[in-house]
Amino acid sequence: MDAGLAGIVGAAIGGVVGASGAVTSAYLTGSLQGRTQFTNWRRQVRRDTSANFLATAMDGARALALAEAALQRGDLSTARAELDRYHPIEGQMVVEGVTVAIEGPPTLDTAGTAVKENLMLWGWSLREAIETLHARGAGGDLTPDEQARLQQVEGDFNGASEAFILEARRVVELEAEQPRTVGRRR
Repeated sequence: MDAGLAGIVGAAIGGVVGASGAVTSAYLTGSLQGRTQFTNWRRQVRRDTSANFLATAMDGARALALAEAALQRGDLSTARAELDRYHPIEGQMVVEGVTVAIEGPPTLDTAGTAVKENLMLWGWSLREAIETLHARGAGGDLTPDEQARLQQVEGDFNGASEAFILEARRVVELEAEQPRTVGRRR
């Protein structure tokens, strides 16, 4: 083969190799960027879902705490009014809980269910305490056992909320720390 033909063949082979390298590099870069964007989007959705759920739970807890404070003062009408304010929040908790179940991993769903159930138990316990005091008539107070029960369910809610926050942080941080891979998943 003469030198001119060898140069042309060499240039053609070099061009093909160079072009395939550029195409492969562009593909890998695009694949990595797409996965990174998806991971960041998924992380943001889970963070927002957890934050919305927790904000709703805290709104419910504030209403219940005000109802309990009114109950402790013997102000049954204010206690009932705060409990009435809580009812729609309880419904919203159910909706937010479904979103957590769909968007989060099972561990986050389990933690969210504990928050929701403990908030509902606190509300139910307050309802029961209000009805008990109403039945006793004017001047009736909660017994020490009844007061302890209310403190217990409020404490259980607070503990479940703290566990949910820790789990939500773990899930979001785990997704942020996942290694970025290029190419097909195996």
